[in-house]
Amino acid sequence: MKNRTRHAAAVAALTLAAGLLTACGDDGGADGTDPGDGSASSGEPTIKIMNIGPTGTPATNFATDTVAQAYIDQLNADGGINGADVEMVYCNGKYDPNEATACAREAVQEDVVALVGGFAGFEEEVFKVIEPAGIPWIGAPSSTPAALTSELSFPVWAGALGYVYLGGVAAQTCESPTPVILDTAAAAGVLTFGEGALAAAGKSFADPVKVAQTTVDFTPVAQALDGADCAFTALPTSMYAPLVAAMDQLGVSSRILAPAATFDNAVVDSFGEQLEGSVISGNFPTLDDPAWADAVAAVPSDLDFSGEVLQLTWVAMKVFSEVVATIDGEVTAESVAEAMSAASAVDTGGITPPIDFTTPLPVPPLARTFNTTAVPKTVSGGELVAQGDPVDLGPAIAAALGG
Repeated sequence: MKNRTRHAAAVAALTLAAGLLTACGDDGGADGTDPGDGSASSGEPTIKIMNIGPTGTPATNFATDTVAQAYIDQLNADGGINGADVEMVYCNGKYDPNEATACAREAVQEDVVALVGGFAGFEEEVFKVIEPAGIPWIGAPSSTPAALTSELSFPVWAGALGYVYLGGVAAQTCESPTPVILDTAAAAGVLTFGEGALAAAGKSFADPVKVAQTTVDFTPVAQALDGADCAFTALPTSMYAPLVAAMDQLGVSSRILAPAATFDNAVVDSFGEQLEGSVISGNFPTLDDPAWADAVAAVPSDLDFSGEVLQLTWVAMKVFSEVVATIDGEVTAESVAEAMSAASAVDTGGITPPIDFTTPLPVPPLARTFNTTAVPKTVSGGELVAQGDPVDLGPAIAAALGG
């Protein structure tokens, strides 16, 4: 029963993470336009993939299609994959469950060999359609149960599991860590990831400060943090700026602990001094790392590529191209899924450690978490910078969740 409770909490936490990501702000591409015919050249044969990303919505916009197309243009210019060009079918999911379902149906109709990267916000709806059709999703956001358990899901980041790292930071450096979380039924699940490390250090979280999804005035939230040396946060991107502004106005100096997937770099640009020393659990190196050189050169300069949801799509495209190049024969959804399942050391050019897709995480609700690496970051000198070496969270996750 104890293990089942832990596993249920883990699923709840990852479900919350999906909600947090879907509340993120504009990462570009908000005009909702299609990037074109999806092909950098007219060579034959072609390998057709799909990218789903919300654009043109009031709050949730990720130009994942722009990133994917930049990779494809570079790839096709270099000869494609074994001589075949890659063609992208882009579908605007509009952060709507019905649109996500429609995109998945289009993927089946278009006979794409895979979904690659992107962000739907309603991954469960997508998997309901693509799974029966045998279409894999490479680089799924991995923040819903289907993305974490489906044998056709191949995530490439640790995602919300970065909270395990943040729990360790709280245990080692905080005397009164106070959670600041959305006031939702699933929110308590996030705390599960940090509680084990705190307990081992003889500490525990203070009572959570719960934030309604409609909150506009963050003064009460900032007041509740007065006296707390650390704020263990699980909030949408859009809430960080008003929270930090309220803290600054009241002179509250709690150090922020947050996951990079929801922590907007724009907040650092605006509140670098107030956020000095904050700790961010990332999935990838900062953009000044040489591993990103090709991406930085390829992605349009007017797109803010610092957000990890956009970076996820680049990594997913890299994984896709590397694995599909090993296929001897026709490239189909079935052969791509088989090749992915057999890939044991996929090279992402140093952005992540080599990823082994043959060995699921020994925690059933999180089985499809193949990359368990957190990349520690901190705010220093008004910038988000790397802090120390990447940390493998796999053993800690298995221990904390009873795997």
